[in-house]
Amino acid sequence: AGIPLEIDDDKNRITASNEEQRLINVNEVASEFFRKYLFSTKGSIALSYLRDRGLSLEIIKEFQLGFSPSRPDDLTNFLKSQGYNEQFIEKSGLAFKPENKPLVDRFRNRIMFPIQNNFGQIIGFGGRVIDNSQNIKYMNSPESIIFNKGNELFGVYQNKDHIKKKNQVILVEGYMDVIRLHQAGIKNAVAALGTSVTERQIKKLFQL
Repeated sequence: AGIPLEIDDDKNRITASNEEQRLINVNEVASEFFRKYLFSTKGSIALSYLRDRGLSLEIIKEFQLGFSPSRPDDLTNFLKSQGYNEQFIEKSGLAFKPENKPLVDRFRNRIMFPIQNNFGQIIGFGGRVIDNSQNIKYMNSPESIIFNKGNELFGVYQNKDHIKKKNQVILVEGYMDVIRLHQAGIKNAVAALGTSVTERQIKKLFQL
């Protein structure tokens, strides 16, 4: 029919799509690892912290909260056992490599908040310290092809139906604000990811 086919571009799009799915998959695996650790004996201090902050077990499970071990390579070693190589683990942002040193888990000894897109896929994490052993209170996943903190809002997936039904959204400061409001029955709140609110985040709300 004389219609040019951009075969190479199609291949590039397929490759990008596959890469995005692999990154989402490794985040899902990591999230399950964090959740299991939270409910293990070693995670009891973090679970007690969350319960002391007034969260029920049901809400902890609904938002898939977890806990990262304090050891520097527990997650990395687990991901390796699941078939992921070091290069991909580093690319995912779940670990980083200091100069001339082995891979180190990015999140250590932190409450883990999975950040989900509109479809419930885990595209990144926020991690909060539970003591004063680390200088940075909150830490987010680094930017990647699936995660840009200037685009995303925490709680959108859990609350999008309520936001659309009420045609109203409450913008709050942090992860815990969203979760505690949700537990109290106020299910139309979202939070920016530790940054000033961006135009892209506001546009995202109008696309729900």
